[in-house]
Amino acid sequence: MLSAAELLQLEQESSRELVKVGTYIASQWEKIHTLTYKDARDSATEVDTASENMLRTALSKLLPQAGFMVEEGTSNPKDELNWVIDPIDGTKQYAHQMPLYTTQFALMHKNIPILGAVYNPVSQQLFSASVGNGLRCNSNNFVPKFNRRVDESIIDVDFGGSNPLTLDARLSVLKQLTTSFFRVRMFAGIYSIYMLTGALDGTISIVGHINIYDYAPHDILLQEAGIKVKYLTHNSIGPVRVAGYPHTLHKLLEVVS
Repeated sequence: MLSAAELLQLEQESSRELVKVGTYIASQWEKIHTLTYKDARDSATEVDTASENMLRTALSKLLPQAGFMVEEGTSNPKDELNWVIDPIDGTKQYAHQMPLYTTQFALMHKNIPILGAVYNPVSQQLFSASVGNGLRCNSNNFVPKFNRRVDESIIDVDFGGSNPLTLDARLSVLKQLTTSFFRVRMFAGIYSIYMLTGALDGTISIVGHINIYDYAPHDILLQEAGIKVKYLTHNSIGPVRVAGYPHTLHKLLEVVS
């Protein structure tokens, strides 16, 4: 296990590489991209592949003993340490010139994220964190501030598709959310990191299929900022992820209990 000092140095070095990749991604944004569908849900562009390769090469040099769990290429996970890379979170938006995408990675120790970074190439905001070192925005220490009540809170919902087996249950949860909070937004989880800036107060994923690796970069950022993240199972929906400030989290858990 890496020490806090070693993690902080690695966080700084790997975050610089993420910004380089994000700058490349932004430079290709206005070009026409070919969407390749991996399955009914997931797609990729040639920029996804190129940026993932760039990150993988850079991160391999920084931590040669770590394996990789990747979106586009071939994963080669190791027993202890693994990088999880999502080169473009929001590929469909990116491919159609909608400025709603990020690039991100996390370093996992077994199944626990110990370092993570998310870069928004549009706003040029880099959020990074590592275990024991707190949160940073653009390399500066960052402490979130919140003071809204539940009835003033704004919630982000990742609702998922139209799976008929869980649709009624998810609609029921969505109805309870809209009557419990001030606003409900649907950014598909991409912008849940903006709980860090106070733009959102909580987030919930009710898609019914949770992969902890997909959320790892966000989870370590939120946790180092003191924002709780919970994974649970809903009887009708299946796996659910909720995160939020204490007052918001309590209400979210009440809604999905």
